[in-house]
Amino acid sequence: MKKLTAITFTSMVLLLATAMAVGAVDSVEIRGKVATEGATWTADDFAGFYYDLDDNIKTEELTTTLTDNNKLAEPNGVAYTTTAQKADFEYEPWGSYNVIGFMAEKYFAGYLDTPDTTDDVLFHESKDENVLSDEQVLQILVDNDDERTVTSGTPLDLEEGYELAISAIDIDGNKVYLEL
Repeated sequence: MKKLTAITFTSMVLLLATAMAVGAVDSVEIRGKVATEGATWTADDFAGFYYDLDDNIKTEELTTTLTDNNKLAEPNGVAYTTTAQKADFEYEPWGSYNVIGFMAEKYFAGYLDTPDTTDDVLFHESKDENVLSDEQVLQILVDNDDERTVTSGTPLDLEEGYELAISAIDIDGNKVYLEL
């Protein structure tokens, strides 16, 4: 029993020391692999890129190309790319969408049409299914299947400090005017 108590106490001290060390950090340094010749970094080997652990989505890539003199090739010695990949909304009737990573953040890149299902309501209702064609990237402010009620006095809290509020109700026209 003394051995178990000692192990538990030691584990708690290590956990506390780790928590104290993490809480005391003023800055964080992110490192990737070191290259002495041309190389490519992805989310597999650079923690500064977006990676969705649940769905294994990684979209960003950085490639360097060097000359024989170990200098960056001109004009494209460093090339950053991100590629849209399919992700499913948490609320299934909304269907699927394209997502891209950009500077380690997740961005919405457009709705997807899923021909074999009716679970793509947003694709069919949208007038702008592909925001990348308009040179836009959009942050996803909510993606879950939680049911919520929005009233004129209680706005819907979204990510990044945004909220969706009812600004007016037209009872005769059967309309609600929303404000983001």
